[in-house]
Amino acid sequence: MNSSESEDTDHTIALPVLPKDLTYRKHLLTAPPHTDQPCFVFSFVDADRAIIFCCRPGVDKTWTRRSWLIQKQQFPIHDAIKCDGKLYVIYDTDELGEIKFTDSGEVSFRGCDGFTLPPRRSPFYKYRLVESHSEVFAVGRKSIFDIDVFKMNSSQNRWDRVSKLNPDTCFGFYGTLSASFSASELGVKENSIFFEENEFPDIDSSLFSFNLLDMSLTSVYDWIKFRAVCKELKSLAHPIQWTPKLAIPFEYPWLMYPHEEIQGMYNFYDPVSNLMMHSICIPELENCKIRFSHQGWLLVTKPPTSVFFFEPFTRTTFPLQDLTHGLYDAFCFSEAPTSMDWQIFGISHSTPESFKICHLRSGLPWLLGTFQFFPAIAHPFFSNLVFDGQYFCYLEKHGNVLCFDGNNVHHPIVKGSFSRVLMSNYWRQFLVCSGDEMLSVWIHKLRDSMHVSKLNSQGDKWVKIKSVDKKSLYLSQTASLAVETKSPRMRDTVQLCMFSEIHGHDKNKNISFSLKDQNFYIYNGTQGYSALEDIYHTKEIFLRGTWIQPLIQPHAIIW
Repeated sequence: MNSSESEDTDHTIALPVLPKDLTYRKHLLTAPPHTDQPCFVFSFVDADRAIIFCCRPGVDKTWTRRSWLIQKQQFPIHDAIKCDGKLYVIYDTDELGEIKFTDSGEVSFRGCDGFTLPPRRSPFYKYRLVESHSEVFAVGRKSIFDIDVFKMNSSQNRWDRVSKLNPDTCFGFYGTLSASFSASELGVKENSIFFEENEFPDIDSSLFSFNLLDMSLTSVYDWIKFRAVCKELKSLAHPIQWTPKLAIPFEYPWLMYPHEEIQGMYNFYDPVSNLMMHSICIPELENCKIRFSHQGWLLVTKPPTSVFFFEPFTRTTFPLQDLTHGLYDAFCFSEAPTSMDWQIFGISHSTPESFKICHLRSGLPWLLGTFQFFPAIAHPFFSNLVFDGQYFCYLEKHGNVLCFDGNNVHHPIVKGSFSRVLMSNYWRQFLVCSGDEMLSVWIHKLRDSMHVSKLNSQGDKWVKIKSVDKKSLYLSQTASLAVETKSPRMRDTVQLCMFSEIHGHDKNKNISFSLKDQNFYIYNGTQGYSALEDIYHTKEIFLRGTWIQPLIQPHAIIW
């Protein structure tokens, strides 16, 4: 920072040169130059302790360095805002402080006792400050669809959560800048919070709007009026663009399922943090069934024969050719529609004597086939389809795996074991691809246990295993994933697309199974995890919900 521009005089005031061996988090001007208010420029160093440089434009020839300790401890400054002649900062993650300054050049720091912000709900959670109508607000964000707003209550020495902003108000965040704008002047809904999200380092940031009143998230496409408000925000006004080679979904999946009472509303639950991430209204999914989830995309059908790809966070729809009929029981696709070589495979058990398949490849028409059941293949029962890189695979209830090569779907091969006695003891079964290995998960018919097996290298026998190499398995009829996890609690667990119906306020926490101690568990808030004797009193989402790996990475927060 080498100059300060005065709006009143259209005059440039030269500033001293800042030390070049440091990086700076933020710069603030306390008041316009040549006014009766104390005018300082503060430059906050990006460091793990409170270091600032300050000077008075037109007065000081050099920058003055200031550094403070609180109770002999170092602390970083994360954000700063000016309001009514005062300079407030967030330090040490969630504490509020004030930097005092006078005309004579004196600068000091004090902590604002009693103004600790609510505890961060996640390591990904970050606070930003914004001034609006001479009031200080703190905006906390864990992800693009999990945002809280708090207002500083000076009379009570506390932060009050707010469910709506002041009338005709919206907030904007870009880089280290924050501002409050008139919603009517922008031509946008009031209670909107605009922010950038840089999902991937090699592409530009995208602009999102989160409405605090209805908790909706919108990707910003055409904001000519928004550009005119502040020239610093011009670079944000462009549509979201997914780059196939870079659009890698966030690894840890969330459970997406419909709201019980509000039609068109979907909940997103994160079993890692045990938090409801957000609820989003998705009218595009009304009267639809989610058939498969992969790489952040959904395959969706709508009666009678409509089928399409859908990305729920940006509401991007990729239409497909209609199906010949709508009676397919399971679907799977190999790659996201952004790929040039995606495939879709479906299977139908509409008659007791035979089953039908359908196969669609990018740029080609649907390919259909009918097969008679034969001795090695019993009538399938509640199984999911997976793609292992070459074959679309289906697990039938006696343990055999029917494999369809995408290049020759009319000649399936059979893998796995065949034991009517053993497999008749199980209620549900799932297939999971874990790297180069094929896993099967079996829930006992008494619903009090489950076991996991791995297909041997010859592909002709299931071998029971007690560990999944510290991974966590996520299972549903529409998605199955094996994810490496850093959390010790999540290792060697199976996360189910099921909720308990007998645990009161925790009925929206999914059920998991620990391979270590062979118990089912449900999260009970402050009590931690409670073991379940069985999973009889549960509800399953079936075709209305799924596990999804968000294309927006919740930890990639750019404030």
